Amino acid sequence: AFEGCTSFVGTTIVTLPGIGSDYGLTIPKNITSIGSLCFKNSKIVLLGIANESKLEKISDSAFQDCQSLVFISLTNAKKLTQIGSKAFYNCSFLCGYDKTLMLPNSLQTIGDEAFYKCMNVQKLSLPSSLNFACFFPGFNASSL
Repeated sequence: AFEGCTSFVGTTIVTLPGIGSDYGLTIPKNITSIGSLCFKNSKIVLLGIANESKLEKISDSAFQDCQSLVFISLTNAKKLTQIGSKAFYNCSFLCGYDKTLMLPNSLQTIGDEAFYKCMNVQKLSLPSSLNFACFFPGFNASSL
């Protein structure tokens, strides 16, 4: 999926041009962070993390306004410690498996409005390692 891509800076994805509709994206295992605004407004439908992932950070607004994004799986992101502010902001069709968003046990920080307007998420699994989370309206709060 990333063959010939020249938009990597070290182990950070800065931008990946040409993402169109009906795409599934798997973040390769050697990537440690996803840059700010990296996939903003993209047409990604499915987002996964490769086995043995080294991903530690999803930066601010990385997937903001991805209106086509319906499913993310972060279970392989066993080193993920930070989800930035507005990382998944306004991904209104986003829902995890069985409308449950499972966050990895390594997660320590969730930024402001990271999942704001993610109206299809009905359940959220928060890890015990979480030190800071700032949640705003946007989840189906009655089901959390």
